[in-house]
Amino acid sequence: MGCELCGLKKLTAWHYADDIIVICDCLTCRVPMLVFRRHGDISLAEEHHARQKLIELYGKRLVKVRMKARKLKDHRHWHLLLEDE
Repeated sequence: MGCELCGLKKLTAWHYADDIIVICDCLTCRVPMLVFRRHGDISLAEEHHARQKLIELYGKRLVKVRMKARKLKDHRHWHLLLEDE
């Protein structure tokens, strides 16, 4: 069986996408989730790009980023906790 995040389909709302990351709603917990397109470990440049994009898109609304994977441990993704508007 293939990796759910490598073959990411538009099953929920997508908020941003480029060649490095996708930010979409998590199918399980329904919070925004940043998914790295590349499977496995990410480079410092990719992590920096992701952090900069989160600041650009969410700014002070971004309360917390959970980087520790619970279900899919071998494909980097972050769950985002945003302050309600």
